[in-house]
Amino acid sequence: MDEITSGAISGLSAVVAELLPPAPVAGLPHTIRVVPVRVAPTGLGGFVSLNRSPAGEILGRRLDARVVVTVRVTDSADLQPAVDEVATAVVARDFGAARGAGLLRIGFEEFGPRASSGQGAGEVHRMDVEFLALFEHLRLPADGEDTIERVPLLFEVGSTAAAGEALYRTRFRVGALDAFDVFDDPAATQDAPSQWEFDEAGSRIRQRSEIRGGSDGVDPDKPGTYLVLRPEIQQSAVADLVVGTEFRSDGRDGIGLVFRWLDVDNFYFLLLDERRGYRMLGRKVGGVFAALDEPALDLSGSYIPEQVHSVRVSVQADRIRVHLDGELVLAGRDGALTAPGAAGLVCWGNGAASFFGIDVVAL
Repeated sequence: MDEITSGAISGLSAVVAELLPPAPVAGLPHTIRVVPVRVAPTGLGGFVSLNRSPAGEILGRRLDARVVVTVRVTDSADLQPAVDEVATAVVARDFGAARGAGLLRIGFEEFGPRASSGQGAGEVHRMDVEFLALFEHLRLPADGEDTIERVPLLFEVGSTAAAGEALYRTRFRVGALDAFDVFDDPAATQDAPSQWEFDEAGSRIRQRSEIRGGSDGVDPDKPGTYLVLRPEIQQSAVADLVVGTEFRSDGRDGIGLVFRWLDVDNFYFLLLDERRGYRMLGRKVGGVFAALDEPALDLSGSYIPEQVHSVRVSVQADRIRVHLDGELVLAGRDGALTAPGAAGLVCWGNGAASFFGIDVVAL
C-alpha cells in the first residue's frame, strides 16, 4: 500500500473518531475499523494542486470504504441506546466541517449482531455500527521540492481544493472527436494513415493504426500521429500548464501526450513505450526531433498493457515533470519552445491505444 493511500485510511478513521459521542463506559472506548472498497487518484492522476509554502505538489486519493464502529457496554440494556447514539451522531454531523476535513459522504449501512464476552461483573456486550463513506485525503509537501519557482495556489479540479483555470476538461462521449484536429506527421510513413475513432461502448477515443516513422531505437526520433485540441475548444493557447489523460494500451508501443503544440513541426511530447521499455520527454523544433536540453529518459519501465493508467505532464517555464498513476517518473528542462500552444494525444506504432478523457489546466 502506498503512503498516500495509507494516509487516507488513517485520515478517515481520525475524522470519524471526531464525530463519535463519548463512550458510555470508561475504559471501553469505541473502536473504528476502515475497510477500503475502492481507492482512486484525486484530480489528474493523484495530483490536486501546487502548494505555496512549502513549495511542492499536493497529492490526493479518494477512498470509498466501509467504516465499522464497535460499541461496548457492560449492561446489555445500554447497548441499543449506545449504538443508536453513535449512528445519529455520524449521520447528523456538521456537514460543512466534515466536508472541510475531507469526509465527502457517509451514510448508515446496518447494525451488526449482538455479541458478548466474559462472565459476571466482567461481561462485555458489543455491537458494530457500519457506515459507507467517501473520503478525500490530500498530502501536503513536507519540504520545498525546489522544482517550481512560481507557485500558484490550489488550481485543479475534482477535489475539495479550490478550483483553478481549467481550460478544457472532459471524459469522452459521443462527438468527442469534434474537439480535435488530427495530424499525421509527414515522416510517419509506415502503416499510415492514422485511424482515430470514438468507441461509444467504451466511452473512449481509440487509435487503430500502427502509423509510425523515424527510429526504432530508444531515442526521440518518433514521428507519429497527433490528436490536438482545436483552438476554440482549448479556449486559449498556454505555455505553463498541466495536461493529463487516462489511457489504456492493449498493444505495447508508444502512447502519450503533446503540449506547447504550435504546428506539426514544433511541439513537446511525452511518449511511453512498453515494448522498448522507456518513458521519454522529447521535442520537435523546426521539423527536427531531439532530446530536451536536460534529458528526461527513464529506462526502468513504461506502462502495463491492458491496464488503465493516469498520466499528467506539468510544465512551468523550462521545467517539465511527468507523473504516472500519481508517482513522479520523469523530470527535465528545455528552453527551445516558450510560446503558448495547444495540447493533445500522441501514438507511435500503437494500433491498440485508448484514451478516456483529457484535462488541460493553465498555471
